[in-house]
Amino acid sequence: MTIAQLCIIIGGLLSLFMAVFHSRFYKMFYWRREFRKITLPNQRILYTIHIALLLLFVAFALLSFCYVDELSQGKGIALGITGLYALFWLWRMIWQIAYSGRPRGATFKRCRLFTIS
Repeated sequence: MTIAQLCIIIGGLLSLFMAVFHSRFYKMFYWRREFRKITLPNQRILYTIHIALLLLFVAFALLSFCYVDELSQGKGIALGITGLYALFWLWRMIWQIAYSGRPRGATFKRCRLFTIS
């Protein structure tokens, strides 16, 4: 297995992890309660965007697992797919840091998002 193939597989696993993580947002962030505070059209738009993103993560995970050899060659459409996905995650990381930042007083000793109830 080449480094490129390993990176594609790891990327697929990370995409799958993100899909699972996003599937928990409704409960983790109390969306049932929070969505009551916004209009019905906004509820539907936000939820639709979220579901679409979740499905996109699953689709990229499946692409990564099924076409690891083709994607790892980085030619033609494989270069476009892997390049755009890499740019998406680069943008996502920069946006998350710039837009959200670290909340005041936040510590990383105990993270509520990852506790098992």
